[in-house]
Amino acid sequence: MDTAETVETARTARPKKAEKKVGHRYQPGHPHYPRKRGSRSQAAVFIRRSRKILAAIIAERGGELTYTQTIHAKNAADLGASIMAMEDGWKNGEPVDRIAHAKLVKAQHHALNAVDGDAG
Repeated sequence: MDTAETVETARTARPKKAEKKVGHRYQPGHPHYPRKRGSRSQAAVFIRRSRKILAAIIAERGGELTYTQTIHAKNAADLGASIMAMEDGWKNGEPVDRIAHAKLVKAQHHALNAVDGDAG
């Protein structure tokens, strides 16, 4: 066998390219890939919960808060979302620090008292 022949066969015996996938993965005919889980989705859940709690706090107090009351209400909403995340972990079997949970609840209570205290 000649070196020129081996070079020629190496050039002609190239592996075939894989077919190019066209379009978005959720188009008909494409396999389904579930959404990736991670910190981004948990952050979105936290933000959504916090906003719902904040809206409930504002609605509960008539819809008008001073700037200071709004700050305390946002803090209370963030604490409430943290408490809910901790309770979700507990429901899923994750270990939960009860002391940290109690401190979050107490801090939320103080933040809500500050909202009410500034009202009058």
